[in-house]
Amino acid sequence: MTFRYFIVLLIAGSFGWVSCSETSTQDKGRGLMTDLEQTDSVEVIYFRAPDSVRYFTYLALTDKKFIGSLIKNLQQDTVSEISCLKEGKIYLFKKGEIFNTVFFGYVDKDCSFLRFIKNGRLYCYDLQPSFKQELITNKNLAREAKAGTVEKE
Repeated sequence: MTFRYFIVLLIAGSFGWVSCSETSTQDKGRGLMTDLEQTDSVEVIYFRAPDSVRYFTYLALTDKKFIGSLIKNLQQDTVSEISCLKEGKIYLFKKGEIFNTVFFGYVDKDCSFLRFIKNGRLYCYDLQPSFKQELITNKNLAREAKAGTVEKE
């Protein structure tokens, strides 16, 4: 009887160990968003006030440099949860369909981040200075949405 419990615990422990090791590898950034490298366009939304989604400007981009910088930023190691207010979001597209949304903060030097939700869990990244500068530069190109119009890049 004791041997049977030992075998059950050994098997259960093996599954637990495999599960934990897979999670810790994915928490490093790579592999969290499997379609990330297939991103072919983005739409960057800049909130007029932090965490206020009602008023915003936006910019649709197919710029490979910007998308490449975003991908590189999301492939670094994750960091502890950042509770700062979000100042915008980036819709990631592949083949014309949104497949993920990444939120960002960049104005406050102590609250510069990217984050997204996967399976109910929040993943956070430090915002790299070069990508932060790209967000700042692109904000000047962003336009206010107008009802009933579609803007092409």
